[in-house]
Amino acid sequence: MRLIGIALAASLCPAVNIYAADQSVKQEGTEMEEVVVTGSRIPQPQLESISPVNVLSHEEIAKSGVLNVEELLNTLPQFTPDQSSNLAQGATGAATVNLRDLGTQRTLVLINGRRLMPGDPTKNGAGAPDLNNIPASMVQRVEVLTGSASSTYGADAVAGVVNFIMNDHFQGFRIEGEFSANNHTQQEGWINTYLAKRKFPAAPTGNTTDGDKRSINATFGTDFADGRGNVTGYLGYQESRAVPGSARDFNNCTLQSIGPSLWQCGGSSTAFPVTVNDIGGGYEQLAQDGSSFVPRYQRFNYGPDHFLQRADTRFNGGFFAHYKATDKLETYGEFMFMRDETKAKYAPSGAFISSGKAPDPVFGVPDGNYYVNCGNGTFGSAYSNPFLNATTFGQLCDPTDALGLVQSQQTVNGVLLSQIALGRRNVEGGGRTDDYTHQGYRAVLGARGNLTPAISYDVYAMLGVTNYTDSHQNDFSATRLGYALQAVVDPVSGETVCLANANNAGGAPGCVPYNIWQPGGVRQGAIDYLQTPGFLAGAQNERVVSGYMNFDLGQYGIRLPTATNGLALNVGAESRQEHLTISPDIANSSGDLAGGAPVLPVDNGFGVSEYFTELRLPLIEGKAFAKSLTLDAGYRYSDYTIGFKTDTYKFGLQWAPIDDFRLRASYQRAVRAPNIQELYQPGSVQLDGGTDPCAGDVVTPPTFTAAQCALMGVSAAQYLHIAPSTAGQYNGFTGGNPDLKPERATTISFGLVFTPTFLRNFSATIDYFDIKVADLIGIYGADFILGKCGTTGDPKWCNAIHRSSTGSIWTSPLGYVTDLNVNSGAQHTSGVDLQANYSFGLGKLGNLRIGLNGSYVNKFEYLPEGSSSYDCVGTYGVICVTPLPKWRHTLSFAWATPVSGLDAHLNWRFIDNITIETENPQMANYSPTPGFPDDKLPSMSYFDLGASYKWHNVTARLGINNVLDKDPPLVGNNVGGNSVFYENNTFPSLYDTLGRHVFLSFSADL
Repeated sequence: MRLIGIALAASLCPAVNIYAADQSVKQEGTEMEEVVVTGSRIPQPQLESISPVNVLSHEEIAKSGVLNVEELLNTLPQFTPDQSSNLAQGATGAATVNLRDLGTQRTLVLINGRRLMPGDPTKNGAGAPDLNNIPASMVQRVEVLTGSASSTYGADAVAGVVNFIMNDHFQGFRIEGEFSANNHTQQEGWINTYLAKRKFPAAPTGNTTDGDKRSINATFGTDFADGRGNVTGYLGYQESRAVPGSARDFNNCTLQSIGPSLWQCGGSSTAFPVTVNDIGGGYEQLAQDGSSFVPRYQRFNYGPDHFLQRADTRFNGGFFAHYKATDKLETYGEFMFMRDETKAKYAPSGAFISSGKAPDPVFGVPDGNYYVNCGNGTFGSAYSNPFLNATTFGQLCDPTDALGLVQSQQTVNGVLLSQIALGRRNVEGGGRTDDYTHQGYRAVLGARGNLTPAISYDVYAMLGVTNYTDSHQNDFSATRLGYALQAVVDPVSGETVCLANANNAGGAPGCVPYNIWQPGGVRQGAIDYLQTPGFLAGAQNERVVSGYMNFDLGQYGIRLPTATNGLALNVGAESRQEHLTISPDIANSSGDLAGGAPVLPVDNGFGVSEYFTELRLPLIEGKAFAKSLTLDAGYRYSDYTIGFKTDTYKFGLQWAPIDDFRLRASYQRAVRAPNIQELYQPGSVQLDGGTDPCAGDVVTPPTFTAAQCALMGVSAAQYLHIAPSTAGQYNGFTGGNPDLKPERATTISFGLVFTPTFLRNFSATIDYFDIKVADLIGIYGADFILGKCGTTGDPKWCNAIHRSSTGSIWTSPLGYVTDLNVNSGAQHTSGVDLQANYSFGLGKLGNLRIGLNGSYVNKFEYLPEGSSSYDCVGTYGVICVTPLPKWRHTLSFAWATPVSGLDAHLNWRFIDNITIETENPQMANYSPTPGFPDDKLPSMSYFDLGASYKWHNVTARLGINNVLDKDPPLVGNNVGGNSVFYENNTFPSLYDTLGRHVFLSFSADL
C-alpha cells in the first residue's frame, strides 16, 4: 500500500515522484499538476489518500519502451509478474497484473473508475481483466492503489486497484510509432558440455538480433458545442515476432539440478525413437536401427521448441465522448474494441507415456497404456504385428523377457494383446501450436452533474464482453493411436491394415497403421490420420448498472466547530451480472488430445446487488500540532444470487501536525466471493505437481521411506520401482467447487508522508502494510499434499492420493492427487514500501531528478487449515512456486540537459536473491541440499538507458533496457516446473530473458 503522486516524468521505467497531494512541489518555479487519486468516490482536489496511491504518467509509458502496459507495471516492486508475452506453454494469451502476489483475481482493474470486464474465460484466466484492452496511447495516467478497496469498488479489490485514466478530452491529431528488437550475445557456452552428454545439438554462439516489435497509434479529437463537448477517438496496431527457445544458449535444453554445482540436460521420456517404461520403473528404448530394445534411452529435448516470445498481433479502436448540456447534466459514453491474436508453440505431440486411451468397449477403462497385438503369442502368427522383428516381438509380447516391458496381457476375439507403457514423439509432424484469440468489447453510457453546489451525482450502465478461441494444431488423437498401433496383415486383402479394420470389419474408419518400430516406417497417411485439431471457444460478459451521489454537507453547516470544512458523504448502489461459457469440441471435452487434459463445458454465472457509502469528516483543521486531522470511513453491503450476503468496511485517520509531514493509518475489511471459474470449472485430471517423493530406484532412491510411501498407496513391491517423470510433471484432479464460501480479508496500513519545507523539492513516503486473507480460495497443490501425507500420515492428505496400478501418479490418468478448490486456511503478507523523490539544479548543466520506489516484504505466509504455517518470502520451489523477493526497487535518474528539448535518463531495477524452499525448515518438503546450482538465485540488477528529444511538435525517443545484456538466473525444471510462470529454464515474467531491448519511438502532433 502506498500513497504516491505523479511518477517520475523522465524515467525510463517508473520510479515514482512522491508528494502530499495538498502540497505543491515546485520544479524550477513550475508547480506540478495535482491529481485526484484513486481510492475514494468523494471528489476532493486537495485529497491526501489514506491508502497509498502510485501514479504513472503517459510520458513514462512512452519512455519505457514497452508496448504492453502490464510489462511496465510489472517493473514496479509491488507487483508480482503474471501472464505476459514471454510465456508459451503456460500462456492464456491474455495480459494480467498481480498486486502483492495475492493473485490476479484479487486485483481490480478500472478504466476511468469503472470496471474492466474479465478477459479470459478459461480456468487459468482466473477471471482476471485482460490489459490488452488498454490502448497505451490513450492512457493519461495510471493510478495504482496498493491496498484493499473493496468497500469502495467491490469484492475483488482485496489487494488493490489499478485505475487507467484515459485522455478523453484530446484535441487535434497525434500519431505515435515505435520499433524495437532484442540484441543478445550468447555467453553460456558451458551448457555445451551438458548438451554433448545427451547428444543434443550445440548451443548457438555469437550475437543475435531478433523478436522485433512495431506499433502505430493514432489519437484524434475535437471539441464541439462551444467547448461543452468533446469526442476523442483512437486506432492502434501492433505486431510482435516470435523468438524460439533455441535462439538463446541457456535454453538449448531443459536443465535439471542434480548435485553441488551440477546441471544435467533433462528431457522427456516420450522420446524418439520409441521408449517403453518397464515394470520395474526403468526405461528401454528402441535402437536406432530398430533391431531391439536396449536398457538406455535418448531423452527428447523439448525445451528449445518453446517460444521465448510469442508471436502477437493486436488491434485497438474506440472513442470517448462527453457533452455538458447544463451544470446539472453531462452525458458521456465510451466504446472500446480490442482483438488480439497470439501464437504459442511447443514440442511435438505423440504417443505420450501417460496418454494411452484404449478404444472402448474392447479394452475398457483408459489407463495410460497402449496395446500391441501379438497374434497367438508366436512370432509371425496371424494377427501379430508385422512391423516387429523376432527380437522386438519377444520383448513386447513375452512377459518373461528380461526387459520386463509387458505390463499385462489379455486375449480379445482370439488375439493376444500386450499392454505396454510406450512413448514416442511425432517428429515427422512437427511441433504443436496454440492460436489464441481474444476479442473484447466495452461500452459505457452515463450521466453526471451538479444538482446544487453541494450535491452531485454519477450514474452509468456498462457492458463488457470477451470472446475467446483457442485453435490447437498438430496434436495426436489418443484414441486413434490405440487403433493405429495395432497393425496386422489383413487375411482378406493381404495389405497391412489396422486390426480393427481387418476382415472388412471397419471398426476404425480411415485408420492407417503407425509404424514406429522400424526406422523411417512412419507414413504420411498415418500422421494425417493421427494428427487432430482441437478447438475451444469461450465467452465472458459483465453487465453493470451503478450510480452514486455526493453531498458536501459542510455547505449546510454540518461541520465540527474545530474544523473549517464539513462532512462529505457519498451514497450509491450497483448491480452487476456476470456470465461465462466454455464450449470445447469433442477432442477437448473427451480428453482425446494426447498432449492435453480434458476441457469440459461451462455455462454459468451469478449476480450481485450492492449498496455503499463513504464519508470524510475533518476533525481538526488549522490548529497547533494539528494542521489537519481527518476521519475517513466506508461501508458496502453485497447480496449475491449464489447465496452470499457480505459486508465490507474501512476506517482511516490522517494527521498532519505541521506542514512537513503527515501520518496516516487505516483498517479495511474485505470479503471476496468466489468467481465463476473457482465455483463451476469442472474437475479433470491434468498437470498439477512437480515431484513424487515415492518415485525412484536403488540408484536414485525416493525422498520418502517405504513406510511413508505406504501411507500414500505404494506397495512394498512398487517401492523402488516407480519411474519419475523426467519432465517434472505429475497429475492432479483439479477444478471448481460450488460449495466454496467467500474469503475474508483484513488490511492494516500506516505510514508517513514527508515533505520538508527546509529541503526544497524533496518528498518521501514510508508505508507499512499487513494483509491477511482468511478462508482462502485455491488449491493446496499436489506437492504440498504429498509432503503432508508423508510427514504426518493424516488421512485428510493421504486419502487425496490415488495411484495407478504401477504406483505412478503421472503415467496414467488413473494416478493423480485430488486437488479441487477449497477454502484452505489463510494467507498473510506484510512489509514496507519506501518511496522518495528529489529534484535539484545543476547550474549550467541543467536539472537532475532522482526517484526511488522500493518494497520490502517481511512475510508471505500460508496457514493451511489443520496444518502448520510456512513462509514463502524470499523463496521459490514446488510448493511456494514463483519467486517472491524480499526486496525490489527501481532507482531512476532523469537529467534535463542544458540543450533545449533533450533529456536523458538512467534506471536501475533491482531484484533480491531467492533461496530454494527446501532450505527452509518450515516447509513440508524440507531437505537441505546446499550447493545445487539453483539452490540460490542471485540478486539481479538491470540498467536501462534512454534519451528523448523534442523539436516543435515532434518527440523522438531512443532507449536500451538491460543495457548490460544480463542473462536470467537459471532454474532446473525439477524445481521450477510446478509453476505456470516457469519456462525456458527461468521465470521469464520476472527476469529479462531476451537480452538488451533496444527501441526507437516517435510522436507527432499534427
